[in-house]
Amino acid sequence: MGDLLLLLFWVPWLTLIELTQLLIIASSSALIVYLVISLITTKQIKTLQLPFVPFLSLGLFIVHFL
Repeated sequence: MGDLLLLLFWVPWLTLIELTQLLIIASSSALIVYLVISLITTKQIKTLQLPFVPFLSLGLFIVHFL
């Protein structure tokens, strides 16, 4: 729920292209981190949970400032 609220707060300052890039960058970076953690730990993949807000923030930084 917090992820959606954060995106709704950012939307007025982003174009549609920037929003799409933000979501692609956030999703792909979260997937990479998820795969690395699942390879390193012995924890079940189904029980591994990562917060998405840090990845959204990373995506916003990359899209908006770089």
